[in-house]
Order: sequence, then C-alpha cells, then structure tokens
Amino acid sequence: MTIAIAEVNGPYSFYPSPVTIQPNQVIVWRSGDTETHHVVLDDGSIDTGTLAPGTSSQPLTITAGNRSYHCTITIHPTMVGTVVVNSASE
Repeated sequence: MTIAIAEVNGPYSFYPSPVTIQPNQVIVWRSGDTETHHVVLDDGSIDTGTLAPGTSSQPLTITAGNRSYHCTITIHPTMVGTVVVNSASE
C-alpha cells in the first residue's frame, strides 16, 4: 500500500487517509509534493526520516489498531493522517 504525500485532499495532505490495511501488509509513504516531508506515527513507533520530493519511505509494517500520524515539519501542522490496521482475526 502506498500513501501519497500530495495535494489531493487540499494543500499538504496524505492520500488515502484514512486507509485500512491488513496485519503485516507493507506500507510506503511517497512524496509527490514539491516540498520535503517527515512522517512520524503519533506514538513514535515509526519515523520515515526526511522525504524529499519524488522519494519514498522504506517499506514498513504497522501493528494492529488505529494509528495516527503527522508530518513533523513545523510549517505543516495540519498534515495528519490515519492508518487502520485490522486485527489478525478480521
């Protein structure tokens, strides 16, 4: 699953968001924007590092549950998203 960092849902947005994935499904954030971004899960469990325009994060997996995330660039305070990871029994 790829989450685009682009102006799809308005300036400085993630698409799709929210997104639902399965346990152990790989997720990647891809910067299609013209600016640098830095995605971090709110609980700190995942940090993509700096993503320059046209680059992607490393493939990542996220534990089950609702996981909110945001861009840590201080001029992007409204850049937030959610990944919903189904439990293994769903």
